Amino acid sequence: MIRVYMDMKNTQLYMSFTNRTALKKQKKENGRFLSTKGQGRGYGQVRIDTIVERYQGYISRNSEDGAFTTEILLPQ
Repeated sequence: MIRVYMDMKNTQLYMSFTNRTALKKQKKENGRFLSTKGQGRGYGQVRIDTIVERYQGYISRNSEDGAFTTEILLPQ
């Protein structure tokens, strides 16, 4: 299950994505969560980071047992 929530927070677009998973809390390497798809895969995070940076937004990711959440704020 993936939960998607979007709303305007003042002049910023707020987006939250929560992906339920059977995995335990994921580990970070060099400031990024490791892909569970295997080596040479998992470029989605990098692409999203590039877009958020281009629009001078903010991104936060959190991993806990059973869920992975990404929150994004983009200026209007």
